[in-house]
Amino acid sequence: MINIFYHSLAVSAVSLGSISQIILKYGVIKDNDDRSINIKYYFMAISYFMTMLSGFLLFFSLREVPLKDMAFILPIAYILTPLLSNFFLGEHLTANQKYSVAIIVLGIAIFNMP
Repeated sequence: MINIFYHSLAVSAVSLGSISQIILKYGVIKDNDDRSINIKYYFMAISYFMTMLSGFLLFFSLREVPLKDMAFILPIAYILTPLLSNFFLGEHLTANQKYSVAIIVLGIAIFNMP
């Protein structure tokens, strides 16, 4: 039986991890004047806190989610991070990144075939 709560918790944890990577990258690429250096530390602290929270939520959800389902949920981070970075940071996806995302999606689809 699928427990929707723990599955949604795992997806939220993976999404939170991707968002924390985007926040960390945003803090790093900000301007390097004295004021922004202090702001970078806040972005880094928020990002590290979100990463720890993501790990805790994943650990908590692994108690109830089967590993076969986690093999589908965990690669979402490799798809979500470049897409969020493209959307929020304005980074362009290279052809290799697009191929990589397509291969991950294809692998997930093949792995979950009946």
